Amino acid sequence: MIDKGNVLADKLGASVTPEFYYFDQENVLLYHGALDNDRSGKNVTINYLRDAFDSVLGKRPIKTAKTNAFGCSIKRA
Repeated sequence: MIDKGNVLADKLGASVTPEFYYFDQENVLLYHGALDNDRSGKNVTINYLRDAFDSVLGKRPIKTAKTNAFGCSIKRA
């Protein structure tokens, strides 16, 4: 999906790419942040987004619901 005019990025306050947002079926934000804990992808020890999915599927609270996303800054048009 191309976010022409940065409409969605602006609405969500996104600042980098990739930056992940996980909403439930009622559009409640459940997780926001990085995919995992390693910028390079070589030393991942925590999978934040997958852990959030697994928690919801297992009907458990999400342990880490917000992290700092890292990546390239979004260039606003």
